[in-house]
Amino acid sequence: MLQDLLFFLLFSKLLSMNTINKKKKEEKVPRILIITPVASLRNSLASRLKMRNFVADTAGDAFQSLSILEKNEYDFAVIHSEIQDMGPFELAMLIKRPTMVAEQEIPPTIRCFILDEKIDPENPLDHPEGASHENVDAVVTKENNYLELFNAISKFHR
Repeated sequence: MLQDLLFFLLFSKLLSMNTINKKKKEEKVPRILIITPVASLRNSLASRLKMRNFVADTAGDAFQSLSILEKNEYDFAVIHSEIQDMGPFELAMLIKRPTMVAEQEIPPTIRCFILDEKIDPENPLDHPEGASHENVDAVVTKENNYLELFNAISKFHR
């Protein structure tokens, strides 16, 4: 009788641990794409984000990032203002454009952040003509202050 009770308790404990492990495996790990021509910033951001349990991929320019985005699904994109082949607001607009699936527009769920120390997020004169904040979820004004970026991401990540 005592053996049966011990077996039952042990079995129920193992079963509950298995359920907890399954839930952890099912939790989606957030994916982030870091877009900057500055290799040291790419590596530094990727390392810090990986330490915070993100899957972090990098791209050196806008066109490379668009190619990567076609192949993978991301939750976040961090766009450095110093990309050469396209403006950061223009890239954010392209990233956020809806996709067509079975003749229906699917709105994107990716969140875009721009890293720029020189831009004033409240001043529309700092944005190129036609660019707006509707495609940008946050402007991070201190590229070496990782806490500001993490705080911006945490507003959208549970």
